[in-house]
Amino acid sequence: MRTTTAALVLAVLLAGCSGPEGAPAPSSPPSSRPASPSAAGDSSSAPSPGSSAPLSSSPGASSPATTAPSAATSSRPSGSPTPAPSSSAAKQSEPSGPSEPSRTARDVDSADSPTVVVNKARPLDPVDYAPGSLESVDGVPLRPEAAAALEALRAEAAAAGHHLTVLSGYRSYGRQQQVYAGWVSHHGSAEAADRISARPGHSEHQTGLAVDLGDAASPDCDLDACFGTTPAGRWVAAHAHEHGFVVRFPEGAEQVTGFSAEPWHLRWLGAEAAAQVHAGGGVVETVFGLPDAPGYRG
Repeated sequence: MRTTTAALVLAVLLAGCSGPEGAPAPSSPPSSRPASPSAAGDSSSAPSPGSSAPLSSSPGASSPATTAPSAATSSRPSGSPTPAPSSSAAKQSEPSGPSEPSRTARDVDSADSPTVVVNKARPLDPVDYAPGSLESVDGVPLRPEAAAALEALRAEAAAAGHHLTVLSGYRSYGRQQQVYAGWVSHHGSAEAADRISARPGHSEHQTGLAVDLGDAASPDCDLDACFGTTPAGRWVAAHAHEHGFVVRFPEGAEQVTGFSAEPWHLRWLGAEAAAQVHAGGGVVETVFGLPDAPGYRG
């Protein structure tokens, strides 16, 4: 009996030599072993991702050491790591900016805004608006930003051989009343005057951002459609937007703007908006997405 007992003890000691370094050899069957820390609470038989390979937790197993790689492989998730969100998903999660930031930010209603739109359907608010400050260009008052842009425009025109004269700029509500009444008297009816002159409160000149130009070489074309055919007039049409101006009442847009063509009448919008209007066909209402204004409402 003693011999048999000693043999059993020796067999147990020898079996413990195949376990992990420093780990005691279990005396109970594998089915009664406590779960490893990484698999604690897991009811499945497979170890959770990141647990040690089964080889290190099976002392005394009869399988050769060469089976360890396949056992380790079976303990890993079958798929690759969770992929990062696709580019399309990432794009959907990113805040999308406005498709046309300059349009969504444009203020076409405030009288002080450089992009305020004034026409027969859109009077100024207040109707007797007056700019806070004005500067003179050859004795003609304009808002400071428009005055500075006009000086730059005229300097560039002069370098190209064109001398632009400044004929008209800011007009007050009261002054526009006089101008409009004069045209009604001249033509004999408000209907005829409405084609060439704005009613008070509907005039771009009242914003301080509109200016009428002439060509010193062709004074007979001052405030006339023939200004557009002069060398200076053609130069203005091609380059005004580079300084934030547009020809506000282009030829062929009468049913949109409500006025006959006025190639001499420029409106300052600012460089970005003017470039967009120029590239979009030259009609402010169309480019800004506003209704046509062929006539007054009431």
